[in-house]
Amino acid sequence: MHPLHRNPTKNASSRRNLTGASTHHPHAIPPELKEIERCLTEGERKPWLLYFSRKVVTNLNFCTQTFCNISDPTKSYSVEIQKGTWVSLLTVQHGWYLWENKISTYVSILFLLNPLNLKKIILPPLMHNGSSYGDCILSSPPTTNDEICSIFLFSSHCPSIFYYQLGDNQWTKRCFYTDIAWDLAMKGKAPREENLTIFEDPVYCNGRLYAGMSILCGYIIVVIEKFQPNGFSINCTPYRMAKHKPSLLICDEEVISRLIGSNNVLFRIEILHKLDRVTAVFVYQFDCSQRVWEQAENIKDKVFFISSHDPAFACQTVNPETEGGRIYIALKNCNYVYIYNIEEKSIVTSPPFSNLPENLYYSRWFMPDTGYFFFLFLFSFLLICFKNILLLYTSLLIMFLTYMFCRMTDTLKEGIGKSHQIREKESKSDAIYLKDAGDKAHTKSALPLDVVEVIAKHINDVLAYLQFRASNKLLRLAAPRIQWRSSSTMSKFDDLSMCPLFVFSEKDKVFTFVHPKYGLDYKNIINYPEGKRWNLNSEICCSKDGWLLLVAVNNIGFQVFFNPFTKEVSGHPIFHKEIWNIRCFGMSDSPTSSKCVMVELVKELPTITKAYINFAEGGGYRQFTFESTIFPHYNISPAIHNGSFYFLSITGKLASIEVTRENIIWKVLEELQAPCSTCFNNFLVECDGNLLSVFESPFAKGVQVFKLNESTMTWMKVKSLNNHMIFVGKTSFSAVANIPGMENKIYFPRFYRKSVVFYSLETNNYHTFKNDEVVNYHHMREHLNGTWIQPRWH
Repeated sequence: MHPLHRNPTKNASSRRNLTGASTHHPHAIPPELKEIERCLTEGERKPWLLYFSRKVVTNLNFCTQTFCNISDPTKSYSVEIQKGTWVSLLTVQHGWYLWENKISTYVSILFLLNPLNLKKIILPPLMHNGSSYGDCILSSPPTTNDEICSIFLFSSHCPSIFYYQLGDNQWTKRCFYTDIAWDLAMKGKAPREENLTIFEDPVYCNGRLYAGMSILCGYIIVVIEKFQPNGFSINCTPYRMAKHKPSLLICDEEVISRLIGSNNVLFRIEILHKLDRVTAVFVYQFDCSQRVWEQAENIKDKVFFISSHDPAFACQTVNPETEGGRIYIALKNCNYVYIYNIEEKSIVTSPPFSNLPENLYYSRWFMPDTGYFFFLFLFSFLLICFKNILLLYTSLLIMFLTYMFCRMTDTLKEGIGKSHQIREKESKSDAIYLKDAGDKAHTKSALPLDVVEVIAKHINDVLAYLQFRASNKLLRLAAPRIQWRSSSTMSKFDDLSMCPLFVFSEKDKVFTFVHPKYGLDYKNIINYPEGKRWNLNSEICCSKDGWLLLVAVNNIGFQVFFNPFTKEVSGHPIFHKEIWNIRCFGMSDSPTSSKCVMVELVKELPTITKAYINFAEGGGYRQFTFESTIFPHYNISPAIHNGSFYFLSITGKLASIEVTRENIIWKVLEELQAPCSTCFNNFLVECDGNLLSVFESPFAKGVQVFKLNESTMTWMKVKSLNNHMIFVGKTSFSAVANIPGMENKIYFPRFYRKSVVFYSLETNNYHTFKNDEVVNYHHMREHLNGTWIQPRWH
């Protein structure tokens, strides 16, 4: 345990090694830190997830730091820190902590601390005069020889920074109001100074600072470059070229926004999450030649690490094909991380980290300081070389004997090779003769073409049909390929053409359709019609009667209905009403029906939720509000039952909206008790005329289904769905199973390898149709931009 609550200016053991900063070396490192140091230096250099927990004992704050191995969640190492009441951790970067000790309201002492060797660097007093600052940036580790470490503190109320470089006598404050306004004016985009806001998501890359800024007319990137001694230059990208920030009108979700610089490339990553669930991820990269933001679809050589605290960073990957193009996301108060695949737009959840202390209050990524570990690695390398040098002469002797043995066996191998060549020529001659004989026999015994066509027409199972076509050329000629887009061709496959499909989008304007039984082995690709209006990063909102509702999160003016089976596009689906919450949206009928009613719930304030009801007939919409504390709704689609919209809250409470042209009735069913106290996911569907609720336990430990008894207003547990099947996700519904073996199952928007994952109410486990083994939840991947859809070919 190492104290941090002492006044660093009164430590007599400090010595000056840089002007304005003092360095402290610990007399003894605690044994638990030595164990952590050994574990973090073994193997390849990689980030660790660092958890902090806090407890208060006799007016002293004790903070436990726990280092978690992301490659093996069962390995974690903890050590306790004692710190003063007014000491707070500002950031963790490059393997160092930046602590702040508030001496008074106007003065603070900041110091850098390496948590592994307890080396401390005390900085000069910061005279901030009560000004608050938020984001902190360290340009490099203090131990690096490539450049001098600089520290930037960004103001939380104006576009200004506090700056300090190791070796300076004091901190420097710089305000950039005038510089930014002048630079934008030179580009013809002059804003008023009062419209400038604070710096957002700063990052240091290649000697420059990059930070976002929201101004009245859009969003810009500010580039700050330092030149000696204390001068700065400003360059702003015009907002018309850099506005790709998801709209904050999706206010029912929290947004983690980070700029990341890596190898002269600037990335922007936006993560939308609701509570402890990641709902969407958007990745952009800045094209320096065109000076525009583009969607990043494949970044195989990098891995990104993002948390709710601290700037994000990127690492070069050792195995690009299996590990590259991933984003590791650590949300606060979560004992696991999300791993997002940029190319597939899918996400998996890591196993929970073990042996974590109680009272977790935040987590941060920790990358050990390479400068500190260089000497440890060098020493280990020399030690290994010294041990191995004694074996050198033995190795040379073995190599010499092996060489002599090979020379002696060359003649023998040469003779054997000639005999093998003679045998291969004889085998090829025999094979050609047999092939000719077989072709003649096949020609004589081949079925007439019209007979093969009749056989093909009577095959109703798609898998058997594909196997039939693959038998030989004659069968492939007589049995045409399956054309998913043609209703006439698909009509003979009643089980396939009517079975719900999972649709997801990995690339712009490209939609992949997957059958729940046959998985990705028989996927089909459908492109969005050329020439139709499109917006970058359109999200699949929901589906209804063969139609997909597509909404752009970074441009709320774009929304369209698209029927991928008939290629129809409806340009104004919501009758000039912009959609704000794409994950809590429901429709009563097909969007082409005059009876269609659409309902959307939007959380506008922390305690207020607004409901929008849109009418197809006559156009227009109505709205009303209710308290979110009474009914804290989750981002799932409602179920339509007996003409009313039903919603399920986070706590399992049920509410309904009864809609007519004359009246709208919102009602929370207070007398109905929630069937489950805790869950990771919950869904609401109508099945065989009954209202069903589906509750999934954390980490997919089980699924429970309940049916609403409307006479007694109680939930009754369902043990079997009989011949029905349930599909859950952004859009949830039920259907009758036409294909044997698909009944009594709940299908999720998840994949295990190439197969769709379902939960069987018969076995009470997760499976796929590929095999009968139980699927581990942490091996499943979920496509975020996808939903289930019921095909409509006419």
